[in-house]
Amino acid sequence: MEVYGYNIAQFIIPKMSSKVSMAKRTYHLADMHCPSCAMRVESIEDELAGVLKATASYLKQQVTVEYDETQVTEEDIVAALKKLGYPASPL
Repeated sequence: MEVYGYNIAQFIIPKMSSKVSMAKRTYHLADMHCPSCAMRVESIEDELAGVLKATASYLKQQVTVEYDETQVTEEDIVAALKKLGYPASPL
């Protein structure tokens, strides 16, 4: 789609590496007490390159993270969650 002579798809659709290895992992989190905690945990989407989606539940005390294994490791995710104040362990 062109707007004013520019192909806007190049700005809207991010270029993805041809070597994408997607993974989905769920972690148990300690110390999540409220919806604000869950929102804070989900902020790792913005903190870590390669994390595509983080869905947290304070009721279940867990977060499910979808990520590209070529860009981020499980250790990176656990470290980022710990840095936010939520020690994590894989389920």
